[in-house]
Amino acid sequence: MKYHFKIHQEETGYWGECLELEGCVSQGQDMKELEKNLKDSLNAYLFDPDNEIVFPFSDPGISKEKDILLIEAEPSIAFSNYLRFLRKNHHLTQEETAKKMGYKATFGYQRLESGKNTVNLTTLVKLKKVFPELSLDFILK
Repeated sequence: MKYHFKIHQEETGYWGECLELEGCVSQGQDMKELEKNLKDSLNAYLFDPDNEIVFPFSDPGISKEKDILLIEAEPSIAFSNYLRFLRKNHHLTQEETAKKMGYKATFGYQRLESGKNTVNLTTLVKLKKVFPELSLDFILK
């Protein structure tokens, strides 16, 4: 999951603002530092296990604009946001999703949305049964 940042140059360095996520910004003295700081800022913005907000996908048309830098979110964070998006599109609660996956407790599914759990193939098969449209291409692009 990649997001677009508009880059601005100032006398003392650079700063960037995410075009899809209002308020996700950072700065750096040079482009290398800026890119690292933007990635840290993006991951911090997206990662909030208690947050019920579903973050928007990036718009591929934006990358054609001038002074745009694509920043990739940490895969575990991107995956957890993608699961939250799928679950909400199916109008399911975390508890309902956990039951459909065969979990006895909701906690097993909640860990997937928190980004704190490594996903194995068995879990991917269960997720695919609940969310047939699930595609890892979205995360791995």
